[in-house]
Amino acid sequence: MATMKMKMTTNARLVGDVLPSKRNTFYALKELINNSIKAAAKHIRIDFVPLGEENALEYQKIHKIIISDDGEGVSESRFANRIMEIATESADGGNGTGRFAGLLIGRTMYIETTAYDQEQKKKKTTSVTFNAKDFTSGNINDVELDVDSVEVDSNVANGYKVVLSDLYNNEQDCNRKNKLSVEFKEDNFAQAIFEHYPFYIFNEKVHFIINGKELKMEDFFLNSNKKNKIVDYTDTAGNEHKVCFQFYSLKLSDKRVRIFLQSITGIKTIIAEFVYNSIWYSPDAMGAQFIVVESDIITPDLYANFSIEALGQNEWTSFSKLIRETIDEQFKKDDVKYKTFLEKLGADQYYPYTKEERKHNSISEQIFERSAYLFEDDLKLLSTDNKTRKIIYLLLRKAIESGDLAYLFSDVLNLSKDGQTKLLELLRQTSMEEIVRFSSEVAKKEQFLNFLYELTYGKEIAKHILERKQLHKIVANNLWIFGEEYLGTPVLWSDKNLGNNIEQLHHDYLDYKPTSKDNNLIEVKGKIRSITDLFFYNEKKLGNGRDEVMIVELKAPKCAIHQKELNQVDLYGYEIANRSEFSKHDVTYKILLISSKISDFAKSQINANKLNERVPFLYKTINDNNADIQIYVMEWSDLIKRNNMQLSYLNNSLKVRYNDVLEMFQKEYPEYMIPNRIPRLYESKKF
Repeated sequence: MATMKMKMTTNARLVGDVLPSKRNTFYALKELINNSIKAAAKHIRIDFVPLGEENALEYQKIHKIIISDDGEGVSESRFANRIMEIATESADGGNGTGRFAGLLIGRTMYIETTAYDQEQKKKKTTSVTFNAKDFTSGNINDVELDVDSVEVDSNVANGYKVVLSDLYNNEQDCNRKNKLSVEFKEDNFAQAIFEHYPFYIFNEKVHFIINGKELKMEDFFLNSNKKNKIVDYTDTAGNEHKVCFQFYSLKLSDKRVRIFLQSITGIKTIIAEFVYNSIWYSPDAMGAQFIVVESDIITPDLYANFSIEALGQNEWTSFSKLIRETIDEQFKKDDVKYKTFLEKLGADQYYPYTKEERKHNSISEQIFERSAYLFEDDLKLLSTDNKTRKIIYLLLRKAIESGDLAYLFSDVLNLSKDGQTKLLELLRQTSMEEIVRFSSEVAKKEQFLNFLYELTYGKEIAKHILERKQLHKIVANNLWIFGEEYLGTPVLWSDKNLGNNIEQLHHDYLDYKPTSKDNNLIEVKGKIRSITDLFFYNEKKLGNGRDEVMIVELKAPKCAIHQKELNQVDLYGYEIANRSEFSKHDVTYKILLISSKISDFAKSQINANKLNERVPFLYKTINDNNADIQIYVMEWSDLIKRNNMQLSYLNNSLKVRYNDVLEMFQKEYPEYMIPNRIPRLYESKKF
């Protein structure tokens, strides 16, 4: 064995500053686990050595905690750089101090790692011991630490081990931050690991062994029965396939539906996983749902080809529809409590849908039924024969179909915060196929696109809108034109501070008049000259723990997008990235700049910056300060054309007859129209 003297380098004081920021000791332990996962470990062992005994885990009597893995390890030649050096920031945006998180749990931390040394052409085990007092003394850079190294046989496995001892928790005056958190209790620990690493355990990417016992997925089943369902699927080429669904109900506090697509060609492999927000899912009754979908049609190519632009043009559209329908059908079957409630609700004299309407089973009615079910938990309208349900059910239907939800939920019904949250999630998270049914006919959407085209480029319709400022309300109610993911997104209330900050940015960068000097002035005549720029924003839950803020800037008909507009929208995005009042954590900002015309110069700049041909209109992304900002620039004509192409796949089964566009709009948006001034348009625009 050889012993070397090494010193900590760079900002060693960071450790003392960062450790108190950990939420608790379990999150400090997670830092060590995360490091093992980053090192490609397949097995992570966590052993608790009790005081006095070596074979039991007993809360508050733990002598040592040992975390070991079979990851890549660190060679002796890289030890000084990888272990002894503390960077100001790490490659993944952290502080480079995660490996020292164990010092929040114990005063002494021993690190031992084994790896092949490319420089020395030998495999070695290298180790060092750190003491917490060295990091608080202020002179850690002057402390020499003994680093031991010994050559080992080439058959010895690579890996990394951390031993935490002298635990603060065993001290009488232990600081609250250093106490072993409730997750360390014997009855809690395995569940806590599963809560934080469910996908690794479920997919068997990482095997966790706690005190010699491996955590198995079946240990966390809500019930012992795994449900299997096999359905037939005919692909777009006419070939038949068997698709197997495996339903798992799991003990997780994060109760959502997660779908795993598993390829069965060769070695079974999970190729994709995503969250599905089924309106038939009852979290309290069903628990967290993990669903594995297997079929010979599932290949990496199938998932890679998914994009909203390819809607109806590849296998994924048809196959994903089968997945959703099969899962929904199973959920309907499983939720006995919900089925019983539906029977009573449907027979209720105050049910707000007529017999004729119920034949269509519209998405409006389905959402109403789910909402009424959630209402029942809070208000007990049906079970107590509360007569106020007559007006409440009518109001609920109107709110669902109009999107005016905040007032009804909070002020009229005085729902609990939990009830409001559940209802908002239900109404925010609705899948594409059902929203198409909610809109009733594709023809309505095509009529809307025709109306939008005439409003933007035509000469007749614009003068029949009461105020051009209402346009943003019309567009806000039809966010589907910006992508299928916005179909049915209600107009919900937003964070007032966020709104104020966005409005200020709009005023600072995009609120100006076009001029000939800036080459952004379009010559227009009549009332249309007085139309000004408009903008609005909308917040949306993405369903994977992230939020999205979409900011839409509608340039006036007289304003083209030229160099100035591109410069200003760039500054707009960079301000969001660099100003602290805009949260960057799990938030995507989408900025959409739209005009009736983009100058040739601007088009050349956009084409030069084009990042991804498969993402239409994407002009630029900004990732400064861990921000996720996407800027899209488009002409109305191109946006309308693309939407018409996406809708066209349904025309094979629908004989679409273009009705009077303004008559449709008078029916859908009467508050925005001037009475008795409805010209007729007999021909639809062709693109």
